[in-house]
Amino acid sequence: MTKQQLYEYVREKCREFDAQSSNGICDLWEYHILQAYNIALYLAEKYGADAEVVGYAALLHDIAKILDYEKYEETHHEVGAQMAADLIGADLPPEKVAHVQKCIRNHRKGAAVETLSIEETCVADADAVSIILNVPDYLAWSMSNGNSVADATKAAIKKIKKSFNKISKPTQEMFAENYESAIKTLEGHGLF
Repeated sequence: MTKQQLYEYVREKCREFDAQSSNGICDLWEYHILQAYNIALYLAEKYGADAEVVGYAALLHDIAKILDYEKYEETHHEVGAQMAADLIGADLPPEKVAHVQKCIRNHRKGAAVETLSIEETCVADADAVSIILNVPDYLAWSMSNGNSVADATKAAIKKIKKSFNKISKPTQEMFAENYESAIKTLEGHGLF
């Protein structure tokens, strides 16, 4: 699958996911996958990473969860890495496919793992930054799944703090204002 075909495939699968999981209220493609992809490419340029590996991995980092959330929510990084080989194996050399798989497999670990390659760091950081930048969509998704405003807000604060703490230090510095603004807005909501 070419990168453009992959892009279209992931976008379509996100739309199907949104229609089923949030009654169309959220936009996983626009507010997470596409944003993580763009942030990952930005970080790849900033840090001198292989943009091709980073781009493919960012597009596919949540593919297993998108295809079957209930089944793969907790293991999506492992299953998604396996799926990536089938989706991109014909278009990239085997060593790049393996690196894309490693980026997907490790995107949940973040800065806590010092042995991440710069490409893995770009994908993990972009995934986390995307959460920080999309508070409204996260709240909408949480409430569409039955949570109250108060519970959704508490969950968002916890998720944003966890996401920020897993980001590498240089990326934390780049997005510190966004993080502080998100937390301040949520905590200033008057519920806490």
